[in-house]
Amino acid sequence: MPLTSAPQSEQARLQALQPYQQLKATPDAVFDEVAHLMAIQFEVPIVFIALVDAEEIWIKANSGMPRPKRVARQESVCARAILRDDMIIYNDLTREEPELAQLKLVREYQMRFYVAQPLQTEDGHNIGSLCLIGRYERDFSMQEQRCLRLLAQVVMQPLRLRLLLPDAPGSPSAKWADLREQLTQVAMQLEQVVQPIGTEGQRIYVPWERGLVGLQYDTLLESLQRHVQRLTVSNG
Repeated sequence: MPLTSAPQSEQARLQALQPYQQLKATPDAVFDEVAHLMAIQFEVPIVFIALVDAEEIWIKANSGMPRPKRVARQESVCARAILRDDMIIYNDLTREEPELAQLKLVREYQMRFYVAQPLQTEDGHNIGSLCLIGRYERDFSMQEQRCLRLLAQVVMQPLRLRLLLPDAPGSPSAKWADLREQLTQVAMQLEQVVQPIGTEGQRIYVPWERGLVGLQYDTLLESLQRHVQRLTVSNG
């Protein structure tokens, strides 16, 4: 499949993306908090939220990848993520997709483990993706897959909410500031959950199947989801 392939419904997808165009290049601490939260939970060095237009990938938020803010679509693995209705998982990108492994960003950031879940509108159009990146080969469990799908749904809620909450000059709206504070609290709680004691203070990766991390995460995520829904309804 060529890297520049586009879905048959590309025109409809771009129309669905149109309302979000104003959000593409604008830095936003709320989405950076989401990316940070995901990096903590999935134990990966790089996470980003991307919007995909006709020619470029716009990185709306990220954790662990300070640049760039946009990438040519044909130079990004995200170009493939929007072609499917479910996530793409590469346990080892260099072995499974040698062609993609030659892309500039893949080589620059030494990407091997790569997972991307489409960000889908209520009408079913993939306007972007939620991406996890690691530098070593690893598995991605069914429990992790389930939670990433849920996270993609949660990300779409503040994206939609952001369109409804224009900021006053120089300051974010009170509701948006409230959401950022909620996300910060969730991230702090997750920091406590996923840092079991290791030798010499090292972080230890705890498999989701052990239950504790996944259960705690579900509870926190559901709380955040309810909070976003309340803000959306109150603004409607």
